[in-house]
Amino acid sequence: MNLDLKHKQAIVCGSTQGIGKAIAMELANLGASVTLIARNEEALKKTKQELSTEAGQLHGYICVDFSKPEELKTLIEAYLQRQPIVHILVNNTGGPPAGRPRPPSSPGLPRSPGQLRWLPRARPRRQGCHCRRRAAR
Repeated sequence: MNLDLKHKQAIVCGSTQGIGKAIAMELANLGASVTLIARNEEALKKTKQELSTEAGQLHGYICVDFSKPEELKTLIEAYLQRQPIVHILVNNTGGPPAGRPRPPSSPGLPRSPGQLRWLPRARPRRQGCHCRRRAAR
């Protein structure tokens, strides 16, 4: 199997630690040019230096916090003006900071647990699993 990613452009979100960093490192090892996205610029700089450049890749990063969607949108749009083709997207984030959950900020979402009961509920399909083998005849 050919896993050569030379001349391919990848974006990896949440790429300065954990699985995001491991994915970014492996994509670079396979020859892809990787753009890292995370909120800690020092960690981004360090991770960028650790990426392989054996295939002549040019790596970059975008420092942004996913909890600031307008800033994220602006920076991604600017990136896509410079680099309009992206072959690989790894949509990964570290998740929210520890602590009590914050109320949702999107309109239309329930704002209290009492409102959850009014949400439509998904009903399980009764047809059974489509993966089951049919009995031999």
